Amino acid sequence: MSGICVKNYGCQWNKICYNQHVKQETVPLISFIKDYQLEKPNGYICFTASVHFHSKDRWFKFISAVHIITISMKHLDVIYLLNPEIDAQGITTMFTNNKKFHYSRTRRFEIKGRSRQHGHYSIFIIPINKNCGQETLSELKAKEQN
Repeated sequence: MSGICVKNYGCQWNKICYNQHVKQETVPLISFIKDYQLEKPNGYICFTASVHFHSKDRWFKFISAVHIITISMKHLDVIYLLNPEIDAQGITTMFTNNKKFHYSRTRRFEIKGRSRQHGHYSIFIIPINKNCGQETLSELKAKEQN
């Protein structure tokens, strides 16, 4: 899991580090990560998922890498949908625990939100596997060092 580095961890001050073990802030997210065993030994949480978007007027699904980080000093959980084709659908690709996070007995993680284009919507994240591919991991690690 990740968080903002403090000076004694060997990172630049205020640089986000993705290898620090920090507990998530949102109970539904904690349950989701534990149930699907999504956290890697190095602390990364990155996996491939089937993502379903539902609004009053639209429904579609797509496959996406999903990256979850926690910025502990801000008590903020952040979920990134990493599929570049999502932008064409006009939906957000970054969600924080300021949005409504839900996790149900059906083991679907749900984010509820509202947008100008789609109105009220729900996004369901259903893991397909526990990793997001070597290319995606390499990109994330490269961004960590910049």
